[in-house]
Amino acid sequence: MDEAELAAGMELLERATGYALGAVSAVTPQALSWPTPCCGCDLRTLLHHVNDSLTVLRIGIETGRVGPPPRSLRLTRGSAGRR
Repeated sequence: MDEAELAAGMELLERATGYALGAVSAVTPQALSWPTPCCGCDLRTLLHHVNDSLTVLRIGIETGRVGPPPRSLRLTRGSAGRR
């Protein structure tokens, strides 16, 4: 990957992160139980999934390898209240 590709990727990640932070800034505790169109998950479960994805990305950056998240981070359907 050359410097231009790396810069473009970093810019895209920065924009995506800014968008995500803007989207969740209005989330209230009451909104966490709202349904989403994503696999029948509520908002709490979806946000946990996003967090897990970012954790895997961080691990991939640190180790140079991407794989399934550690077992302790894996979500199962309906596990939102058990974190």
